[in-house]
Amino acid sequence: MPQADKLELAGIAPNQIIAEMWQGFLEGEGIPSTLGSQHVFSYLGVTMLPVSLYVLKEHLTQAKEILADLQIQNEEPDESAE
Repeated sequence: MPQADKLELAGIAPNQIIAEMWQGFLEGEGIPSTLGSQHVFSYLGVTMLPVSLYVLKEHLTQAKEILADLQIQNEEPDESAE
């Protein structure tokens, strides 16, 4: 896990499920990350509130690019539905 004093905010996911998915993509690219939330988790251990993703400063630019690509892909309309 990265040292807390060297972490930078890479993005904010809409919920914990998406945050963990994004974290997996970052780790697949060799970027360690950690999740943070100031909200209380539900009894199931999952919050549907926004969750922050933090990475080391040296990985910040690459992490933001990856997360931006994930968000764009998520917003593209499904052409096969037509």
